[in-house]
This record gives sequence, C-alpha cells and structure tokens, in this order.
Amino acid sequence: MVRNALVLVATVFDWNLARAPIARMITAKTGRSAAIDGNLRVHLWSFTPTIDIEELRLANPDWAKSPLMFGAEKISISVSLGRLLRGQIVLPKLEVWAPQVNLERDRQGRASCEFANSAGTPEATNAKPTKLPTVRLLVIGDGKAYIPIRLTILR
Repeated sequence: MVRNALVLVATVFDWNLARAPIARMITAKTGRSAAIDGNLRVHLWSFTPTIDIEELRLANPDWAKSPLMFGAEKISISVSLGRLLRGQIVLPKLEVWAPQVNLERDRQGRASCEFANSAGTPEATNAKPTKLPTVRLLVIGDGKAYIPIRLTILR
C-alpha cells in the first residue's frame, strides 16, 4: 500500500515545486547563488530516468567581473538505473542547450570555478579530486564560453 502511494505521488508530483529547494542545496554546496527559473521535469519510469532543467543559473563569486558563471536554457540528464544500483554514476546522455560559461581568475589567484570555499580557493592541496560521472554522449548546442584563465583544475 505504501509503495503504491509512493509510485502514485512520484508519477503525479509537480517537480517544479522542488526548484527552490534544489537551488538552495546547490547554493549551500557551492557558496554561489543558484536559480532554476524554468520548468523542472523528472521522468522516473525508465531504465534511464531523465531530468530536464530549464533556465539554470549559477553566479560567479562577488569579486568576478561577470555576475554569471554558468547558465543554460535547458539541461537534460539521463542516468543508467542499472549502474546506479551498483554504485556507479553513468550518464548515457547529457544535453546542454545554449550554455554560457564565464570562468575567471583574479590577481590573488582565486578561480571562479573552484568551489572549495567562499574565497574561491581550494581548502587543501592534498584534497582528493572530485570523482566525475561517466558521460557516454555529450550534446552541447549553441553555447558561449569566456575562459580567460589557464585551467589547471582537471589533473
């Protein structure tokens, strides 16, 4: 009975109600203001559940010249359910439409793309690198990037 109720709720739930809480979680984790101004859709009933996010924005730190670090008209992420159940994050498809990326570094060496602390600098040099998910197909449509810094964050 409880399982049936959860299935029903997940099927009819208006995922747009989760936009603000998700944006707050992103803000808390990154220290940067985040917003989802468009629709949020979740398609659970598949071996590759999909999340569609429209109008996602992530701000640069206050010291950066550009106020926007990342923005996209639409992001569509599919996840391999079988791999997820085995503890692996595999994205069969990641689509990003009309992304805008503005990465900066200031004279103190702070980089806008480093999230370790509010100053934009890593906490420790011996910190473990972030484990990125496997992306099988990456689609980027009509994007713009401004990256005037030498990227050394991916080792």
